[in-house]
Amino acid sequence: MFTDLKTLKFFVPVCLVLILSGCGKAALNDDVKLSEGTESGSMSPLENRDITNIPFSESNKDEIILPPDEETPNQEELTIPELYNKLGEEIGFEYLGGIYYEAATDRYGIWLKQEAYNLREGRELTECELALEQAVKEGRLTIQVGKYSTAELFALKDLVKPLFDKEGKTIYGTGLNETENKIFVYVGVNADLEALYKLVPEDAVSIQFMYGGFQVIDL
Repeated sequence: MFTDLKTLKFFVPVCLVLILSGCGKAALNDDVKLSEGTESGSMSPLENRDITNIPFSESNKDEIILPPDEETPNQEELTIPELYNKLGEEIGFEYLGGIYYEAATDRYGIWLKQEAYNLREGRELTECELALEQAVKEGRLTIQVGKYSTAELFALKDLVKPLFDKEGKTIYGTGLNETENKIFVYVGVNADLEALYKLVPEDAVSIQFMYGGFQVIDL
């Protein structure tokens, strides 16, 4: 996973406890570490489902390591995350917008930019693409068209950094929201959202309101 910004530690208990740990639970937070004493006022539409985000990028991706002299496995033998990674190698990770797993339905979800579909025009689908299409038919995968690639979402996260140190610190951190092809931005109730949207597009942001005492820790 990607962990590159600031982490929050909260001390004042409030009504709702966010738990971002455990198998199949939501790993939705890159730069903010939530603990007891925190509540969110703007949760994802998938808040009642167990979601595991599986971020991939060209510089940080899972690779299939085979023993010496072993043949490359057939595409149908690869897992969906492996197929997603393979697709990125074939067409470029700049066309992929994220992957996550929904435990409640035992189904993966992936985001592809529209350009990824445009690349199919006038050619046959690769074995990897056919395997992904088959997973959709079998109900094991949902493919959605997104506006941003994973790399673009990470770049948007970086654009928010200058607001972290503003007086009052009403913008506390960011995270990758791969279930919605957006970034999380953790803010206080008095956050200057107008300043935020001057830096990043509003349609790329999922606002999470934070309450209670906190301490900013540089890692």
